Amino acid sequence: MTIPPDVAERIEKLIPLLGSDNDGEALGAARAIERTLRAAGLDFHALAASIRPRTVWRDAALVTPGFNYANEFRQSQPTGVRPDHPDALSPRFGLCLYTAERVESWMEVGRHCLELDRKTPKRYGGKSLRDFEIKLLTDLKRGSRWPTNTQASWLEAIVARCHQARDAERRAGAI
Repeated sequence: MTIPPDVAERIEKLIPLLGSDNDGEALGAARAIERTLRAAGLDFHALAASIRPRTVWRDAALVTPGFNYANEFRQSQPTGVRPDHPDALSPRFGLCLYTAERVESWMEVGRHCLELDRKTPKRYGGKSLRDFEIKLLTDLKRGSRWPTNTQASWLEAIVARCHQARDAERRAGAI
């Protein structure tokens, strides 16, 4: 049985609490997960069945000799759309978030921006994402969307806004 995305999101927020040093907090998290599952007509067996190893795309290049992402991606483009067209799928695999040398996946970009926007107070520029931006980032986080060239450029601006808000909060806290 598949766990609906909204239930999975709630459980995803509760799971880190299971590792709490406070026994009451850990037990409360377990009971909250149980209530969330029951409300959706599920149980812990369904949760356990839904956990499976994720496919990590970059491992395919290591496991399959001669596998070339660039060639596979070019071949997957819809016919009649130039790769540099604004509506063509972006050939990039993500953005640099933490260091200039490491490109993070689009899923990590979505998760990172949503988390920064949620955690940063509004007075510093947080909680400023619009509904359609949240939808795009949520789709990226779930892995259900690959951005177009236009969206990839726009995501760079979103990341910059989120980082500016985070940095403004840090500067204010340091004063």
